[in-house]
Amino acid sequence: MCTIDLLEAAKVDLRTASRPEPSRVWKSVSCMMEATDVSVPELRRFARSTVARWGVLEDDGDLALVVTELVGNAVRHSKGSAVHLLLSATHSTLIVEVRDNGHWRDRVAPDTADGPACGGRGLQLVEASSAVVVVQPGRQGTRVIVKMRAA
Repeated sequence: MCTIDLLEAAKVDLRTASRPEPSRVWKSVSCMMEATDVSVPELRRFARSTVARWGVLEDDGDLALVVTELVGNAVRHSKGSAVHLLLSATHSTLIVEVRDNGHWRDRVAPDTADGPACGGRGLQLVEASSAVVVVQPGRQGTRVIVKMRAA
């Protein structure tokens, strides 16, 4: 089940990693869930339905990919107990922030006879789908902030 906090004030200025003026944020919502495999599709659905209601993206395919990759990484790599999704929109930007409360653990994929194993490209896909990506690992978890252009 998802715990929803409307109009959370934890916005981030991606240029300085500081919080911008609250008047710049048009809409904001957050959802926190247990860091389990079930949270990946649930948070993807939450993000898509929220952004559709806001009408800030013409196509939500990139949003679905970004949320799936970031929440999936938090679940698979952090071994934390919770994952938190924050969506914020201005008139020109959608900001997707995913936080976990674990410690990052790189997954080592064994090589196969055909070459390197698959995997490890998720963050590259996120970067290709976004204007800005900021990864902030810390002792209390990892925070990834993605800036996407709004329609």
